[in-house]
Amino acid sequence: MNRCQFIADHQRRFGVTRLCSLLGLSRSNFYHWRRTAAARTARQAADSELAARIRRKETAGKLTEQRRADLDRLGIRW
Repeated sequence: MNRCQFIADHQRRFGVTRLCSLLGLSRSNFYHWRRTAAARTARQAADSELAARIRRKETAGKLTEQRRADLDRLGIRW
């Protein structure tokens, strides 16, 4: 869990200002994190779909050695 998620989970009880101060995070960073949650979720879904497509191609034997090396270098598990 990151600091922003912790603040989101406990903001009703302690307040955003207090939690941000205690955790050393600016309120604007917290609100930016909260505002961009939908985009983060969409990007994670797209990444998962890409990984699934890569796995299907690998299973079918269609990934080249160069592509495999590229994915490995990027740290993407194919």
